[in-house]
Amino acid sequence: MLYKFLNDMLGILRLRYQAASEYRYTLPVILAVILLMGFIEASKMSYILGSGDGVIAYAVLFTATRCLLMCSVMRFMLQQPNQPKQNLCGFVLASEALSIPSLAVLYIPTLAALGLFWQIWTFGAQYNGFMKLSGHSSTKVLVGYIAYAIAMILASSVLMLMFIQVDWLDAQHINDAIGPALERFETILKTK
Repeated sequence: MLYKFLNDMLGILRLRYQAASEYRYTLPVILAVILLMGFIEASKMSYILGSGDGVIAYAVLFTATRCLLMCSVMRFMLQQPNQPKQNLCGFVLASEALSIPSLAVLYIPTLAALGLFWQIWTFGAQYNGFMKLSGHSSTKVLVGYIAYAIAMILASSVLMLMFIQVDWLDAQHINDAIGPALERFETILKTK
């Protein structure tokens, strides 16, 4: 089943899409991919959130929430009239997993330009895939992404507040990490 998942990822990367019902995976594959993407997300967030088990748990839940929200929002936004809703969860998981190789940029910063190209390509492949699977225009997919972004900001904020409330994330560390960036932003705004 993992071979099928990797093959589907490669197909999405090459802009060769299947029907939405073909992107079906077993529970162990889904959990393994969510955990791997969550661990990668934890390493990306470590500068702002710090380190520890709470950060890893937050990143894994953040990743699972991200995939579920994208699946739900896109399924709702891209539904064809008088047609049953498509299950886009498998496609979302396979296309989101294309971000896994971007982990190399964290350890080899000279790959930043290649990593940026990779992220742009995988986003474009996912965007194009939503258009092909749903039969909708790019505008409708863009509206879906905007709705997803709003929902994700709200969900991740609630999730972060919950983790701060139970002391799994350190609010002081987050403020110390974000504070200098906000001060620089305020300085830029004042100079204009």
